[in-house]
Amino acid sequence: RTRGLVVYDMTAARDTGQYADDIAVRVSADGGRSWGVASLVNDDRHDRASTYHGFIALDVLADGRPFVAWIDGRFSAGLGEEPHVADIFSSTSTDRGANWSANMLVAGEVCPCCRLSLQTGALPDGESTVAVAYRTAQDDLRDPRLAVSYDGGETFAEDTLISADRWKLPGCPSMGPAVTLDGEGGQYLWYTGESP
Repeated sequence: RTRGLVVYDMTAARDTGQYADDIAVRVSADGGRSWGVASLVNDDRHDRASTYHGFIALDVLADGRPFVAWIDGRFSAGLGEEPHVADIFSSTSTDRGANWSANMLVAGEVCPCCRLSLQTGALPDGESTVAVAYRTAQDDLRDPRLAVSYDGGETFAEDTLISADRWKLPGCPSMGPAVTLDGEGGQYLWYTGESP
């Protein structure tokens, strides 16, 4: 919840009778005393097979637009309820959450069951930095990565491996990394099950 905006998973029966996790937004203009109608963010909701969306992260860009990123299974649609490998998509709104931009691919080969972390910051020129921390899923390795945008999430110029821990886990670690921004730098923290 940020500045009167709430983003959450909304489980709803689609016309196929199958359940799906879609991303919904409700906006409050009066400090949370009342809330508007739900607006759906993921633009693949008409694809009956694409049902996996979760681990949502939200922040507000320097120009006031909300920025949402989430783990998405649309490229693995129809291969099972939860994909083995997923992707990160994002969207922004120019009208306080009533409508959302076309979904943009942020990163691929992402762990589908590890929470991501999102942080925005302002650059000296007024543009927003967006940092998205996540875990990879390549060959069941759960190494921490960081995708960074310097243009308010329009493009992600960097996607960096933070540490080659080589933590191999053919399951769900659940614990994602955390990221903060502080001026031109920041902090990145993560858990690893690799030893030592």
